[in-house]
Amino acid sequence: MTRIQAACMVVAILLCLSILPAIAAEDANTLYQQALDLYYQGKLDDALALCGKSLNLNPKASSSWNLKGMILDDLGRYQDALDAYNEAIRLKPTSYVAYNNKGNTLKHMLRYDEAVQAYDEALKINPSYTYAYYNKGNLLSLIGKYADAIRSLDSAISYDPHYAEAWYSKGLVYQKMNSHQDAVFSFEKAIAENAAYKEAYYAKGISLAKLGKAEDAATAFSRVLELDPAHANAKNQLNALGSKNFSLNNTDTEMPIGGGTSDPWPLYLAVIVIAIAGMGFLFLKFFPATASTKAPPRTVPSPHEKEEERSSEKRPKGAGTHHDVFISYSSQDKYVADAVCASLESRNIRCWIAPRDLLPGIMYQEGIIRAIEESRIMVFIFSSHSNNSPHIVRELTKAVSSGVIIIPFRIEDVVPSKAMEYLIGAPHWLDALTPPLETHIQTLARTVESLRGDGEEPGTAKKQ
Repeated sequence: MTRIQAACMVVAILLCLSILPAIAAEDANTLYQQALDLYYQGKLDDALALCGKSLNLNPKASSSWNLKGMILDDLGRYQDALDAYNEAIRLKPTSYVAYNNKGNTLKHMLRYDEAVQAYDEALKINPSYTYAYYNKGNLLSLIGKYADAIRSLDSAISYDPHYAEAWYSKGLVYQKMNSHQDAVFSFEKAIAENAAYKEAYYAKGISLAKLGKAEDAATAFSRVLELDPAHANAKNQLNALGSKNFSLNNTDTEMPIGGGTSDPWPLYLAVIVIAIAGMGFLFLKFFPATASTKAPPRTVPSPHEKEEERSSEKRPKGAGTHHDVFISYSSQDKYVADAVCASLESRNIRCWIAPRDLLPGIMYQEGIIRAIEESRIMVFIFSSHSNNSPHIVRELTKAVSSGVIIIPFRIEDVVPSKAMEYLIGAPHWLDALTPPLETHIQTLARTVESLRGDGEEPGTAKKQ
């Protein structure tokens, strides 16, 4: 080999070495974008695999570590998610997005003080980062610091006045404070930004009803049904308002005292009724034997009495929330969870189940926590998969702290883990170990129906 050939080979090798990192970085970025797309499609396992390949090619990419944390958080692997966010922050200390997401994961781990600190770190880096204000406000509301929550949500709104979700969350905080006039204003602002925001219409109806504005409340609930005709709780609220209005209208028809220009016919009718009653009394007095030989007539309630009976019936606990039942399950038991959901909703029991009922723009775990808080009952699909799921343990922990009734529905004969045994104990276990599954689901549905009680408004804290 000549010197010229050797020199050419060295130059070629150096060129290859110089462009290989660029090629690797380009491939890593391509994998990152593909992983991000899969994440938003809800294909978490595939997204995690591609994200891992991206990090193998470029382990110093802070954005890839941040995405990995988001995926792991949604999978319920909170400690792994926290480690990923910490690595993202180590590589890029100014990543306010990673701090914000770290706060969300700490919140899901119930480490609330650390979560607030993480949000504050994000805001130190970017004081106008609306998502950090929003997430911090929701957390402060969760732990009962309502005034601080309002201030945080106001900060989010000051930077983005069109932030519909922030207005809605602010309204929910005001509801917890029983400041319903302020709540209505906040819900109206949310609706002004999103005319199809059925949750805001529903919550507005609840506050209007609390303020005694029945007609306005009915209008709000009617709008919910226009957006979602299957919204059972809006129907329940309308029925309740209808019963109250019927009673009020009947009391308004009482005869005025002291004359005036009112119609005299009610007075004439009263005289006739009194006269007939007097004649009946005289008849019973002078002919008691004849009267006693007849069976007492069956009393048929008047339409007004029937309406009063209906208005005094018990309504489902949670009729003032978006749903009655939260369904907790492992993704590997989805077919059972879907069957349970279909059976309950066929009985007009409104269910919340992921991912169907997650709201757009709301973090996955935030949506889970809010749904549990607004539930009366949790149906827990117990299996070997859910028994070992930290994600399920977090849901059960939240349900216990919120005073939600937990109904374990056992589909596999496995011994509960220590965490499960501690959280659930041995209350109402329903076994579905023998086929057919449908029979056990029907029993579950009847149990849920028997445990439902009177309604509550959204955002109302429950005591165990």
